[in-house]
Amino acid sequence: MVRQASSRVEKKCVLFLFCVFLGLGVSSLCAAESRENYDELIRELARRYEVEPALVKAVIRAESDFDPRAVSAKGARGLMQLTPKTARRHGVSNPQDPRQNIRGGVRFLRALLDRFDNDTKLALAAYNAGGGTVERFGGLPPYQETRRYVATVLRYRQRYLAAERNDDPEPSDVAVATALVKDPFPRRAETIWYGAGESTDGRALRAALHSPERGFEGEPNRAGVP
Repeated sequence: MVRQASSRVEKKCVLFLFCVFLGLGVSSLCAAESRENYDELIRELARRYEVEPALVKAVIRAESDFDPRAVSAKGARGLMQLTPKTARRHGVSNPQDPRQNIRGGVRFLRALLDRFDNDTKLALAAYNAGGGTVERFGGLPPYQETRRYVATVLRYRQRYLAAERNDDPEPSDVAVATALVKDPFPRRAETIWYGAGESTDGRALRAALHSPERGFEGEPNRAGVP
């Protein structure tokens, strides 16, 4: 009797594990399919606002890992983790609608690039910590999470660029995240070697970070573009 009960428990455990692995496989497949589905939309909106598609994809990867339902503890929502204030500023009524969210996020990126003279590193730092914060420090803020965020987005961006060229990322473009995080302040953003370790991923960042577009008052200077 005991042996039969033990056998039933073992079968249930095996069935449970099988269902878990099956679910994970389906989830991964759906995530990969979603990323491919967003490619065309990203290219369209990136071209409209003159933002590099690889940069947009990298921000989405770091912010939400391509999950349109993602919501941060600070209330940032959707693929590009727009706060309610930023969503309203950029005409986004439903931040969890992929098209609206990406359009608002790309508009916001474009505005930050304009504000910081197309310095990608500073624009990303402002996306995370706020434009006013970047201006106050005269470069990359000394916050570890902002530096880690910038490093990770640039690493993802380099991977997407390499994928477009069908080659491997340049080794010089991938540095160790701890070197960036421990880099002494003050240090101008353009003098820092950006990169991130393999342990830094979008899910970990999403748990620890949010996308506080606070402190930004500018608008995209693309006149007439909705």
